[in-house]
Amino acid sequence: MLASAPRSGASTGTATIFVANSNCDSVTTYPAGASGNIAPLSPVTGLCGPAGVAFDSKGNIYVANEYGSTVTVYPPGSNGNAAPISVIGGSNTGLDYPLGIALDASGNIYVTNSSISNTVTVYPAGSNGNVAPSATIALLDVRHSRPSGIAVDTKGNIYVASLAIDNQNSTVAVYPAGSNGNARPSAVIDTGMQFAPGTIGIAVDASGNLYVANSNSVTVYPAGSNGNATPTATISGASTGINMPTGLALDAGGNIYVANSDQAVIVFPAKSNGDIAPSATIAGSKTGMGPDSPRGVAVDANGNIYVPNYGNTVTVYPADSNGNVAPSATISSNNGMVYPYGVALDSSGNIYVTDAEGPEAGPAFGAVTVYPAGSGANGAPISTIAGPSTDLSFPTGIAVDAGGNIYVANHQSNTVTVYPPGSNGDAEPSSIIAGPNTGLANPTGIAVDASGNIYVANFDKVTVYQADSFGNVKPSSTIGGINTSGVALDASGNIYVLSSGGIAGDTVTVYPAGSSGNATPTATIAGSNTGLDEPQGIAVDAGGNIYVTNYGSQQGGNDAVTVYAAGSNGNMPPSATISGPATELAVPFGIAVGGQPPALTAGATPSATPTPTPIPEGGTLSVSTRTLAFGAVKMGKSPKLSFTIKNTAKTVLYGDVDGSTLPPTLSVTFGAGSFALGRNKVHKVTVQALPNEVAAFSGTINIHSGYAKHPMVSVTAKGRGKK
Repeated sequence: MLASAPRSGASTGTATIFVANSNCDSVTTYPAGASGNIAPLSPVTGLCGPAGVAFDSKGNIYVANEYGSTVTVYPPGSNGNAAPISVIGGSNTGLDYPLGIALDASGNIYVTNSSISNTVTVYPAGSNGNVAPSATIALLDVRHSRPSGIAVDTKGNIYVASLAIDNQNSTVAVYPAGSNGNARPSAVIDTGMQFAPGTIGIAVDASGNLYVANSNSVTVYPAGSNGNATPTATISGASTGINMPTGLALDAGGNIYVANSDQAVIVFPAKSNGDIAPSATIAGSKTGMGPDSPRGVAVDANGNIYVPNYGNTVTVYPADSNGNVAPSATISSNNGMVYPYGVALDSSGNIYVTDAEGPEAGPAFGAVTVYPAGSGANGAPISTIAGPSTDLSFPTGIAVDAGGNIYVANHQSNTVTVYPPGSNGDAEPSSIIAGPNTGLANPTGIAVDASGNIYVANFDKVTVYQADSFGNVKPSSTIGGINTSGVALDASGNIYVLSSGGIAGDTVTVYPAGSSGNATPTATIAGSNTGLDEPQGIAVDAGGNIYVTNYGSQQGGNDAVTVYAAGSNGNMPPSATISGPATELAVPFGIAVGGQPPALTAGATPSATPTPTPIPEGGTLSVSTRTLAFGAVKMGKSPKLSFTIKNTAKTVLYGDVDGSTLPPTLSVTFGAGSFALGRNKVHKVTVQALPNEVAAFSGTINIHSGYAKHPMVSVTAKGRGKK
């Protein structure tokens, strides 16, 4: 729902696509010209509502992400802004708000899906990407609805805890090893209790004893229990400190770890029973557990304690930790974002992000966080605008003008607030557009043209205000619209209006500069071929290419960025689509194009962050042609020719398309800058001829590979201008 300002739409040969992901509190970046299921340019943790944690025999860390509907996997010792080594996610996986996760002795992965699907999905060891499960256990009995905690014993039996609904008692159902489909449980243990909200913890020890976290107790059942079984031990009472637990784990010595929802992990010795005090309590301001956290707990083979938290972090504590201890590691981007909505760039490439649900301060809430150029918005912000004087109120769209002034659309208060360059802290706006005359109505997007005129996308229209407008002013012009979600401008001042759903459907409508009222559009991108699916944000680069974020997952589809070539019109397919689990897109809203590509480790402190894999020896970078022959081209005409780059290696190919040495008579209009290609994937590059005299012209486009032993590949474009 962000609209780009001129600086947001600036594009060079190394332009970068910036996307604000509201569901996972992140900004992801991609090279211009990117397409397909590609990973972001800089490390992003992929954590998105982490709820469950488990480990394989090698110590790799598996996290079930409730809000991202993914499983992300990290190498042992991960810390900081660590990128996952694999991501299970996508429409084929069956993941549906996963809460619990467990692995068996062979490394198979078991996940509970807590939404309407009510399933347990199983994936083979080493799974990655949009893979179908090897088994899906359908939990059709109402007693087993809303599965949460999960455990697997040494024989492969599967234990599934379910939350109580419809006045039913909570249960733990046990399924035989290899269960699939509408399988019947071999046992159902009726706990007779109500589980606490969130991820409910269960664990099974080496002898098959079952440990269950209840709302104010931990109960232990002997191996083979069924029905209304009597516990062999119950840890309960005022001394225990158990308070609405969200997770439970055991270490190799049988010690019992309970995650409380009051920002604490408490530990009981093996074979504990009765009203006993914990032997250790991890709690306090240094622990890094946020409000309403933790969401679960897990213990690795070395006794290290892993805690998933709201705020998209996993905090790790050394074995035997006790008291107000700082974590030894934290998997987190540390970007300070809370529900990022809009993104924009200034002339120096600094990145501005609106946090729609940022800190409350009296009537004001929300924030604007600013990150240095080249950081990819990964890491701590260099400044944060927040506080009661800011008048922020669920800030959504953001734009930055050529002088560095910051314009923010506030969705809840129906205002536009403007801040001077360099604003930080509890900064007062230098200008506020507000009042009944303004026509502002739930604004979501904003753009500023080269003259300082302000364009605002409201629910039902785009309102335009003259430069330096202040107070309860009438718009200088109004462009009608339906379900308007974004607005952007190109270098010529043409106005791009994005509509999401409603009577008009999903559309991009283009109006000439200076349009007002019921203006006739010059182009409308709409129809089943366009890939538009609940579009939210829009940006236009210097070449006129159009970038749209799509919240497709809202209707059961896929979140995506769709790209349309300059001049697109009608029911035409996008020239590129960024989508898939590797992209880490998660409810993408704001988008901006330009700036500097991020350094791979910008803002991060990873101890085990993977870097792009080089092409192995024997891999091939190939181009479809080494010559683009335009022939005789009449002056005033501007034909285009294209070629493709293909990767035949077994791993991802990272590279760069460099057209910087081309003469003015030739230009790369699509595909310049960085690219990342999977095996047998192609990257399209388009070159335009612009002859300005009767003479021969020629130039070279160089393709550099990320693999050092690959020589540079060059493509020559040539032709001759004629009258």
